[in-house]
Amino acid sequence: LETSNDGGNRGFGNSRAMDEIISRALLDAFGIAGSASIVYDLVEFDEATGAAVVAIPVNQSSKLWAALTMTSVVHGRPARINVSRASPFLYALSRVDIPPP
Repeated sequence: LETSNDGGNRGFGNSRAMDEIISRALLDAFGIAGSASIVYDLVEFDEATGAAVVAIPVNQSSKLWAALTMTSVVHGRPARINVSRASPFLYALSRVDIPPP
């Protein structure tokens, strides 16, 4: 995942804030019952770049991808969350270097 906002800041804070953004995106997209059924783990988050690695079962990944893609406002500010890479192997995503757009 890669996050950015219109203020030039590449991210939205720390890993706790990113976890809340993901939870909120799922809640907004699928409601309470739908979001509760989607289990994920924020494995890695780089505050400097806003890049994150999220582990999620493959059968739920498209739901998370859709929820994050539809997110356009975070904490009252315009935002963009991109899924830049997906892999069934977590090791392939560790130490992610995502170039700026």
